[in-house]
Amino acid sequence: MQWWGIQFCVVRPIHNDERTILVDLLCEGFKKPRSFWSDGLERIVRLGGNAVAGVPLGYVLSDNGQPVGVVLTPASVRLTPAGGQATVVNLSSWYVAPRHRWRAPVMLQSILRAHDAMFTDLTATPEVRKINEALGFESVNRGLVVTPLPAVALARSGGATVRELDARAALELPADIGPFLLRHKDIGCLPAVIETPNRLLPLLFRSTRRKGLPMAHLLYCESNSALAEYLPAVARFLIARGMVIMVGDDRGQRLRLGQVRRPYGLKLARPGGGLSVAPDRVDYAGSELCCLAF
Repeated sequence: MQWWGIQFCVVRPIHNDERTILVDLLCEGFKKPRSFWSDGLERIVRLGGNAVAGVPLGYVLSDNGQPVGVVLTPASVRLTPAGGQATVVNLSSWYVAPRHRWRAPVMLQSILRAHDAMFTDLTATPEVRKINEALGFESVNRGLVVTPLPAVALARSGGATVRELDARAALELPADIGPFLLRHKDIGCLPAVIETPNRLLPLLFRSTRRKGLPMAHLLYCESNSALAEYLPAVARFLIARGMVIMVGDDRGQRLRLGQVRRPYGLKLARPGGGLSVAPDRVDYAGSELCCLAF
């Protein structure tokens, strides 16, 4: 499209039947095999959060009809503190061809305007963080806390037990979280629940291996303070499933013996749609951290 001799790009949504466009651009921009992206998109579709939220799988930036940029947008729905429904959109894995890189902020602004939602960026590079901060994103965490599970597993756990989340327990949790966390089991994640005499506290983990060590990444936790209290029970649960390290957000919490802070894994969010980041909650359910990072 031309106006006074100036060329404009178009940002448009990409839906399920156009996944090939997304995969082609992502393969161009990232050193990942094609199966990484096609399998990841399949997980997003299978999880179903985008369909419920009415958010496309991603957006493409086109120049004269030629795709030159892409952003994946895994999404899901949450209840707001006021009791309404709101959308969370994760800006993931965005890429713009080098000669069009200056248009990246315009592409992101177009997506931000398209949805009344809280937006997250969970794997931003330092350069991308600068762009996001100019667009109203704020830091979610200070980095990561690494927990060697055997170091905490023998301590008392305050009468709590931890078990895998099942359909019955899911129905006892808030309607926007219980069934949604349970569906993560179908895409390879580990939903769980801390059971105390007074309440159920949902958790979500993703298992990976780093330097040969099996690790559990904490992707959802209803209460960080409760997790700290019941961490020995969580450690025993994860050890029984073959994991020796747990990685979670550094939110400035007091550390147990053996835990260490690491200044990476920084995450950003922009409040919207009636939602903002709750300091005592970790919530990356439905995001790229569940669907792509395997």
